[in-house]
Amino acid sequence: MPAWKHKTPTESRPPKDTYRNLVRVNYALGALGILLLTFIFVLYISAEFRRMRSAEDERLRLLSNATATRFESLVSNLLVTMRLLDQWIQDHPDRDPRFDPEFNRLVEVFRTHNDRQVDLRMVSDSGGLFYLPSESATPLSDVSDREYYTESKKVEPNGLYFAKAVKSRVTGLWGIPITYRLHANPHGIFLLFGAIEFPLLDKALEPQESLPNFSIIVLRKDKTILYRYPFDETLVGQKVTQETIPDKVSVVNVSVPKPEQRLATLHPLTNFDLSVAIAESWTSLLSGWTRSLVVKSVAGLAILALYSFLTFRTIASQKKNNEIQRMLQTAARYDSLTGLKNRGYFIERFGDELDRAQRYGIPLVFMILDIDHFKVLNDTQGHPEGDAILKKIAGIIDSCIRSSDISGRVGGEEFALILSDLDLMHALPVAERIREKVSSISVGSWKAGISIGAVAWRGPEESLTDLYKRADGALYRAKSEGRNRVIAEAG
Repeated sequence: MPAWKHKTPTESRPPKDTYRNLVRVNYALGALGILLLTFIFVLYISAEFRRMRSAEDERLRLLSNATATRFESLVSNLLVTMRLLDQWIQDHPDRDPRFDPEFNRLVEVFRTHNDRQVDLRMVSDSGGLFYLPSESATPLSDVSDREYYTESKKVEPNGLYFAKAVKSRVTGLWGIPITYRLHANPHGIFLLFGAIEFPLLDKALEPQESLPNFSIIVLRKDKTILYRYPFDETLVGQKVTQETIPDKVSVVNVSVPKPEQRLATLHPLTNFDLSVAIAESWTSLLSGWTRSLVVKSVAGLAILALYSFLTFRTIASQKKNNEIQRMLQTAARYDSLTGLKNRGYFIERFGDELDRAQRYGIPLVFMILDIDHFKVLNDTQGHPEGDAILKKIAGIIDSCIRSSDISGRVGGEEFALILSDLDLMHALPVAERIREKVSSISVGSWKAGISIGAVAWRGPEESLTDLYKRADGALYRAKSEGRNRVIAEAG
């Protein structure tokens, strides 16, 4: 056989180009792996930053909402008390409120109810300041040069005026003067004066959790700073120049008390032209997050280099599982037709809200709402039309309540509402708005109406079951008295 027909060992090896190709492929895969790991690391940093920012935004929003609620509660109680005292003065024109025992007992009840966070005083036509009860007809101080005196001359009775913070000439303490112009002044008394002193306000509004270099500010409608915690005399009375969107958290640049960036949010009060802003140091927050990220990154990159494929498969599976869990949780908690909470989840949240009301001593109103003659609609127009009306009325209910309120569908055509941090007087307009909007609905000859039973929680001695029974009783009365009406029962 010719020599060229024999196969030598050299001929059995792969050619050099094949090795080069394998090396190129390995280099390419290695480079691709490095790029992929780098990309994943960048994504991780970005996601961690968004998560941190989202968590901080939500925390600030919750804190500002809670702080605004506490402050508004103080001011609302003050306004109600001032109106009550104003009526007493009108009813007893022959008695000087500065020295009258009955009048001053009412004042003391208010002070006790508010844990003496707000004190009541009086100002005469000429600007004389009197404490209650007064010991002398001679005023303690002349406040005719104060803003709260001069500006109150321009306002009508029955409303509050929030003046710039001042340092008391009697006690030496800073506070927010809140004045109420009286309808009548038979004894030369012009104003009721509510003094919320800063030390007491600090105690009432200070957050329970720690924030990096945080501050609380109460702003008037004209952006004047009425109060700041921690106290800074250079800021109180100044006007805020930064533009902020209510309830949106944003990074703002401030120049006082020192130039820095702060993460801040502004929450307007519901019934007064005031807002509460909470801010924390963005620089400190970012610095703390960066230090934490460095430690996590060193450990994470080492693990990621070895187990990247497995990790991302696990993450993908976990995300899918979380989504399934979320869908299952939603199906278990929410009514599939209206999107409101179902009866079981509503009762669970009801218990939570009662616990919170008891823990923090806040008011709570519970309502049961039942569509009138709903069976007639189903019988005459069909169940699809009935379902459409249920969804429409559920939308009306949610549009009339606050984001902090809780709504649920607890029966076929029966709904329920929990209005926390709200007394019955302020809750009834909500019920009336719902009733009026529902009453505008009609289908053929069927005209919608809704009966509502509203009750105020009596306090820790009343259980959820008892509160539910009282609301059900109020609803029964609304039905028996003609339907399409609101029947309320105070605590």
